[in-house]
Amino acid sequence: MEDPPGNTNLQTFTPAPPHPDELIQQTLDGGVSWFQIIQILLVSSTRVFDGQQTFIPVFVEAIPEWHCKLKTGGAPCSSDTRDICRNDPSSWDWKAASASSSIISEWNLQCKNPILMGLGASSFFAGCLLGGLLFPPLSDTKVGRRHILFISSLSMSVASLTTISATSIWSYSGIRFLTGLCRSSIGSCAIVLVTEKIGSKWKPAAVMVCYLCFSIGILTLPAIAYYASNHHNSSSWRELYKWTSIPGIACNMIAYLLVAESPEWLLSKGRGAEALVALKQLAPWIDDETTNYVSISAHNTATSTTSADIKTSFTNYFSSLRLLFGLKHNLRRIIPIIVLAFGIGLVYFGIPLGVGNLGFDTYVGTVLNAVIEIPAFVIALYLTMRGGKEYYYSRRGSLAGFCMASGAMSVTCTFVPAGSGRLGVELGAFVMGCVACNVMAICTTQLFQVKVRNTAVGVMWEAMTLAGVLAPVFVKLGKQQANGFLSYGIFGIVIMVCGLFASMLPSEEVVTAGARATSSPSQL
Repeated sequence: MEDPPGNTNLQTFTPAPPHPDELIQQTLDGGVSWFQIIQILLVSSTRVFDGQQTFIPVFVEAIPEWHCKLKTGGAPCSSDTRDICRNDPSSWDWKAASASSSIISEWNLQCKNPILMGLGASSFFAGCLLGGLLFPPLSDTKVGRRHILFISSLSMSVASLTTISATSIWSYSGIRFLTGLCRSSIGSCAIVLVTEKIGSKWKPAAVMVCYLCFSIGILTLPAIAYYASNHHNSSSWRELYKWTSIPGIACNMIAYLLVAESPEWLLSKGRGAEALVALKQLAPWIDDETTNYVSISAHNTATSTTSADIKTSFTNYFSSLRLLFGLKHNLRRIIPIIVLAFGIGLVYFGIPLGVGNLGFDTYVGTVLNAVIEIPAFVIALYLTMRGGKEYYYSRRGSLAGFCMASGAMSVTCTFVPAGSGRLGVELGAFVMGCVACNVMAICTTQLFQVKVRNTAVGVMWEAMTLAGVLAPVFVKLGKQQANGFLSYGIFGIVIMVCGLFASMLPSEEVVTAGARATSSPSQL
């Protein structure tokens, strides 16, 4: 039956306005501004100094060049002996420019226990390990991601600068532990901050910039080390710390003044007016006078940070850990990830730290290790962007395959004569390990529900950091052998065994079904 003319009884349905969180993401999806690009570069710049401090032991804790003294009836000396401790101490000496070029020569550690020789690097990763447990909750409090990022980066550079005052391996290791503790939050905060400042389409590219900046830090390290060793022959390792720390302090202070906080984080803390200002800077094309955007500025419930807020954040963090390890379906996923991360971490940290064991120029070897990470990123992105069953098989197969390939090449290093041939095999092992690391990191974010996803990624990095604690010891053990089996051989065997656990990872379909069956909407 039709309505009489003039008596219109039709109802007009208008879609509900998007939630402020969704509106922010929709706005950022609308394009890319120069301000966004500058923000991403400024935030990612902290990773340059992060990379330098992580791999500075390659030069600072290396055994410098030495030579046999002229024979005048004294003890015999073999310059071909890889382990200088087999020669009589009176038969050899450091080269003039090497006497104080590293902590090994300055404090006569060359014949000490390998654990003591690698204590500095291990202490750094031990600090990262502890900081990874203590600091993640702080970025979710009202302290903020921007503040935590730059406090961590600045304190890391300041702690690194104080390393020049070390007078023994014990004081040096203590300062390196503090440096690692300060550094532990840089990577996670930088990645989260850049992804919250860009549209969904460009998030992978933003993360890639963060990783590339870390590689740039490693890439610039040999040049700084070469300058320090050739222009500051007296204690050049202290000069290396100075020239990697002072620029870090200056750049961090400048970047802190120019970087804005994430609008999503500001909104989540009830600071709607500030969130709208930050959003307008990132996306100048918006019309902030529309009703939808007014709803963002009206979202003001901010309060000052209290000790109760921080306590609540830590409580939520450890509750997430209990949820991650307490539910059977989560436990079946995180255990293989932990094992894989440990094996991959030995290769990822151990191979670059042991580049001096290859019988090849350390400067060139470090540069090549940094450059070789770039194709690893491209391969990992290709593998993880595939969908359906092909993606499932490529994920499990590629993780296992790249772990096996990396391990096989690492073991092969011990059978190849020192020189360019061994370096080539080492680069192959490293790039395979980097691909496995990147695939594992991306897959970890897809294997868990949102409620435990960040915690799962944190646990994965903790397992890799634990491997970083042990890697320097194996590097020093391998230095005492001609073939280096106790370093590269051990790295290869461990990553191959750990790679077998990739077969235990579930498919994407199983993850989705399990999430729906075991989680409420509020958890996802």
